[in-house]
Amino acid sequence: MEPNHAVSANRLMEEEYFEGHEPSDPDQRLQENAAESCRQTTSIDGTARFRYKPLGSEKTIRLLKITRISQSDSLHCTMIHMDRYNLLHGPGFIALSYRWGDESIIGTMQLRNVFVHGTTEIAEDYETKELPQSTLDMLVELYKTERITDRWFWIDVLCLNQADILEKSAQVRLMGSIFELASEALVYVGPQIESTALAMEFWEKLRVTFAELPQVDADGKILYLSYEEILRYTDTTWASPEWQALQQHLTRPWFRRLWVMQEAVLPRSVTYVWGRFALTAHDMPLFAYWDMRSNLGMMLYQHDSSCWFSDDPYTTWYFRNALELVKTRHPPPWSASFYASFWRTLTFNTSDVASDVAQFPPAEYGDTLASLDVVKESGILANSSTRVSTSVQKQRFLTTAMAFGSWHAVCVTASGLVGLVPRYTTVGDVVAVCPGARAPFVLRSTGNERDGKKVFQFVGTGYVHELNEGIHVAASKGELESIVLR
Repeated sequence: MEPNHAVSANRLMEEEYFEGHEPSDPDQRLQENAAESCRQTTSIDGTARFRYKPLGSEKTIRLLKITRISQSDSLHCTMIHMDRYNLLHGPGFIALSYRWGDESIIGTMQLRNVFVHGTTEIAEDYETKELPQSTLDMLVELYKTERITDRWFWIDVLCLNQADILEKSAQVRLMGSIFELASEALVYVGPQIESTALAMEFWEKLRVTFAELPQVDADGKILYLSYEEILRYTDTTWASPEWQALQQHLTRPWFRRLWVMQEAVLPRSVTYVWGRFALTAHDMPLFAYWDMRSNLGMMLYQHDSSCWFSDDPYTTWYFRNALELVKTRHPPPWSASFYASFWRTLTFNTSDVASDVAQFPPAEYGDTLASLDVVKESGILANSSTRVSTSVQKQRFLTTAMAFGSWHAVCVTASGLVGLVPRYTTVGDVVAVCPGARAPFVLRSTGNERDGKKVFQFVGTGYVHELNEGIHVAASKGELESIVLR
């Protein structure tokens, strides 16, 4: 294997979570934390305000359970501390993925700490905890629909001490592993609306329609469907309310913010919830298959121009950080070949996130990226101002790039190669190739040896354009070395 030491990687999720408000001076952080501990300890209604107990270790997380709910929807919850490494053998928990609502509208709930010492359980008194009203409404709804009844669950707004920047910084880095360890993830897409029943009925109609249609032609190739054929087979028109209903649910804000897609990929089981209606992890991949055969996603997105990711601050932030990082090793202007390797890296050199079959991206992706203002301002291409792109082309490129960017980070190796690596990659990790693998491996040295072989920890898979040939990594980039993975 030929290792290339990683130089840097963007901290995608952590940076987005803090939204630029994290103090850069460690002393300033400590001062703010100390000040927070001395602030008023009463809530807006005059009752005792809930105070978090220190986690004590980065491997510890908090879990919640709703103990009761009153007729007036007053929520009472119990909070415990749990060693992250014991979660697989513990009671099992649900990880909640959702979109924060209006934080200026505040609600209150009753929360208490419970600590277990041996066989003794020590429960503190309930105290008032303030949280966004939209989050409180979500928890009440999930409890009433029995999705989190009598279950432990993890939710960032409550399980992270939002006032403790040091704790939040450490805990945010664990969020990926928290969702991996969860027995189930609930994606709360949003509340039920008037068209929800129609959307679910139409989903079932699409399921039956695609299942009954021929899948491949006489040569075994996938049969693709035009928009006109889809409308004919579903007995609908472009203006039919069924399409509008489906669009209103599959283009909700949760789906637009694709950086949270990792929360739907990492867990063992995922359920998407719209009020009392839900789709499972088995249901959702069907849409990727339908989209592959008929470009169904574009039909919905063309209905909703507000979905364009180019207007999303996170998208701009992601591309700007990636460009600035790469420019430190490759000053502009970039050659056409290097620019091509850059945009192909951003998309994992594919046009289909969900497919195991190579679907190489069209060359127009390069023009699409160059047409973005953040790229024009970067100066990497002298003629970027001449690049144009249609809204459909822009949507397809950004959907692909931001899907991969949601759980990967851009990096530059010591030899100057640009790649995408798992977001928890750190400086000093190595990129290694294994003959026949679909992608390069990111490994972390343990500093140990076994039988004369170096021992590495597996971090994840990535993409480095110069190391990839088709859908398999190159097998002849250097001398092979036997190692031990743990």
